[in-house]
Amino acid sequence: MNGIKSLLKDYKEVATTTVTVANGDILPAKGVGNISFKTEHGYVTFTGVLHVPGLDWNLISVPQLTSKGLAIRMLKNKFVISGKQGHVMTVNKSDSFYSINCYTAQVAVTETPKSVMLKFE
Repeated sequence: MNGIKSLLKDYKEVATTTVTVANGDILPAKGVGNISFKTEHGYVTFTGVLHVPGLDWNLISVPQLTSKGLAIRMLKNKFVISGKQGHVMTVNKSDSFYSINCYTAQVAVTETPKSVMLKFE
């Protein structure tokens, strides 16, 4: 889920649906698109990203990543995302956040049991 519409490519409006975020708030999703950025290992694209206006933190669902054939390996100070072609990205921990080093946006990540929260700065 992403709160910034301009970051989404191939954007399509959807019938308003709602999502429940970690604090229990129910927010409307207005559209869906793809988001891409370049990491040290090449370009990464997340598809089917919901646009939820006003959302400060962006969420990546670990179950959705694994349902698309990606593997997530959690380590002490990082996690690794890999796919059929091999390594996709490593996300390093810094304090209580994980951060993705990418060239088009700086992203900060915090932990939750089944998802990764991202904030574009």
